[in-house]
Amino acid sequence: MNRSHFLIVSVIMLTACRSNTSQPAAVPPPTPTALPTETTTPEGLVIRDLRLGTGDPCTPTATITMKFTASFAGRVYDSSDMRKRPLTFSLSKSGAIRGLREGIEGMRVGGLRTLHIPWSLAYGEMGRDPVPPKTDLVFEIELVAFDPMSK
Repeated sequence: MNRSHFLIVSVIMLTACRSNTSQPAAVPPPTPTALPTETTTPEGLVIRDLRLGTGDPCTPTATITMKFTASFAGRVYDSSDMRKRPLTFSLSKSGAIRGLREGIEGMRVGGLRTLHIPWSLAYGEMGRDPVPPKTDLVFEIELVAFDPMSK
């Protein structure tokens, strides 16, 4: 092999070695997810989705089953853990506070949502033991199941 062939082969090998030892291609950053998303209603109910569920959205006439934690001023006053079972109720009946009924509508099974409920959509001016009058509430809810039509 003459000197010119040796130089050509050397350059080719050096180029090949450099391409094998170069930095790997940059990995694009992960696509940002849409979560958490937050919506505030005109009446001040703040709905924050932490995890989207699957299936159809919960209707306003549904009977729902949920796991939950309810608190005010950082103090938990009720939860499905305290009750040792999930809570089931109809969204169309007046047994639950308005902010809770409105905040659950549209959730999907498996979804996790936090609701910041202003006192006007909670227990109002009177309160309800152990919640004092004019107290905002925070609910963390996981929708376990729902039946679209109230019973």
